[in-house]
Amino acid sequence: MAERKLITFGEAMLRYTPLDGDGRGRTSAAASFMRSVGGDELNVAIALANLGRTSEWISVLPEGPLGDVILHCAQDANVDVHRVTRIPDADVGEYTLLPEKRAVFYQRRHSAFALQQDNSFNWPAIFESAASLWCHMTGITPLVSSNALRAWRDALRAATARGVPITFDLNHRPSLGTFQELWSAVSPFVGDMRLLIVARASLHDLAKELRVPDPALQNAACQCDSSDKDNNDIQLLINVTKTIHRVHGGSVSLACCFKSRDDRGVQRRYSAIALADGSLVSTAANPVYHCPKDECGGGSAWAAAAIDGLIALGGEP
Repeated sequence: MAERKLITFGEAMLRYTPLDGDGRGRTSAAASFMRSVGGDELNVAIALANLGRTSEWISVLPEGPLGDVILHCAQDANVDVHRVTRIPDADVGEYTLLPEKRAVFYQRRHSAFALQQDNSFNWPAIFESAASLWCHMTGITPLVSSNALRAWRDALRAATARGVPITFDLNHRPSLGTFQELWSAVSPFVGDMRLLIVARASLHDLAKELRVPDPALQNAACQCDSSDKDNNDIQLLINVTKTIHRVHGGSVSLACCFKSRDDRGVQRRYSAIALADGSLVSTAANPVYHCPKDECGGGSAWAAAAIDGLIALGGEP
């Protein structure tokens, strides 16, 4: 497969991380914060640019200095942003880490991306050069707002109509909507995807949605160790993939990352991909052991590496 340019569409936000607290995990009013830029689609575009690929991020930002912060972040990483739209009288989405609650607080309802106008982008023209493009989308965007959903849907329709390869990170965010709402939006396109990435929790949600028997529920009463749970979920990954092919057609592969921690806080992680032919590719024999300082963005990095590999291998897992 020839070199392909990544096209991705989604919201980027300003992220605020407290740098100190009161010693008990609580952030004081005078705490110092680190501001950074985050957004799954932009993260993937930047990671691919760092890998030497050409990538374009399409989005909507507000006019003004905070929108400039995000735009310049993408430009500094050599990501193409020439189609990013700017609108007045709107906000930048923000999210703040709350360590005392082990949670993240989002403020995005009135963001420029959520308020974008219909037909802001000419998607058929954007995906016209299908042979030189790759599309990556996530399940965050369709739940941000009805306006974002329509633009996301139009983008995927244009990409599928022209046969552009699509990778998709389901990335369900419960704070934005239910899994049923998300799958209702995603399922019409799944037959045209090359790779669907799911978190472990979403794998079980997807199994429930597709009525695939779930070993985790069947064995709820037993005291399974982590390896048994992994084996059960890997088999579930294969079974869900087969069901998707039967129900929706196509030849999508399904990917999931498996993570666990020991008593010292060292994380063991590996990934598995259930292929369209029923086989499995896994890095379980060569897992990564590390102590991540910040796990936010790990999924984006994995997706970028997967896309890089898919392009290099001709588009098939």
